Amino acid sequence: VVIFAEGTYVIGRVGPGRTGVLKFILSRLRLPCIPVGIRYSEEGRRTRVRIRFGSAVLPEENGPTASFVEDIMERISALSDLPRNSS
Repeated sequence: VVIFAEGTYVIGRVGPGRTGVLKFILSRLRLPCIPVGIRYSEEGRRTRVRIRFGSAVLPEENGPTASFVEDIMERISALSDLPRNSS
């Protein structure tokens, strides 16, 4: 299952993570999450896409979803080489 934690596309930045869908999934299953950084770059007439996979992260049992999403978003930001947009 792929979840885009931002819920939208933010040009040149990593947007804030949304907790709703992840909270719903984690309330039923304890699954490892693999952060993925995606970065687009224009090179002439071509658009290059770089995809980098991070290490799997297992959420704490009954841990706060918001802090888990923050951790995942920080990892996505680093993998994408893009700054975070916290609001």
